Amino acid sequence: MSLVELSQATKTYMGPPSTEVLSRCDLTVEKGEFVTIRGRSGSGKSTLLNAIGLLTELDGGSYNLQGVDTRSMRETERDRLRGEVFGFVFQSFHLDSTRTALANVISGMRFQHAIPRRTRKATAVAALERVGLFHRSTWLAGRLSGGEKQRVALARAISSHPSILLCDEPTGNLDSDTARDILGLIRSIHRDGATVVLVSHEPAELVGDCVVYEMVRGRLVRES
Repeated sequence: MSLVELSQATKTYMGPPSTEVLSRCDLTVEKGEFVTIRGRSGSGKSTLLNAIGLLTELDGGSYNLQGVDTRSMRETERDRLRGEVFGFVFQSFHLDSTRTALANVISGMRFQHAIPRRTRKATAVAALERVGLFHRSTWLAGRLSGGEKQRVALARAISSHPSILLCDEPTGNLDSDTARDILGLIRSIHRDGATVVLVSHEPAELVGDCVVYEMVRGRLVRES
């Protein structure tokens, strides 16, 4: 059973003019894979990632997540499944600059009913240690560098031990050296057993041996 199975997935944003962002996309993601989706800005790759993460509903096609048809789900069920299955890393970090790095990681567990409140601090500390940022745990997020902020965001994403890590342009706001460090960290998390789907403008060789797709005007093409 595949973790992710998208078949003939379509998504159109109403205009004017209306724009078909996803056009009959097929995608299968197996457990333990590292999938990279590349494409120009506006090609539809972020919309596809949001659809995988149950942040955006498809207009057509089918989407099975861990063998479960997501089309007929209630929103509460989608929320539960989203929290249990996915960890999200975005280009813009989405941290509260007035709270500490540790508090930001803990806040990501507020919908994680499987993690008892009494263990959330220890879980967050372990996640910050995993990304090499425990020494900044008491710093306000607003004082951190861009690379440090992305490490906090990554710690928040992996704190719940998600089945699938979704990364949307995680190096887009970083310099090349810091970007390479973050990609290496994501790669090491993949080696530890996580399934990764990453949207990036970076060449495929920077994220190692992976399954690569090109997004071209809403169509998904697997590269050889």
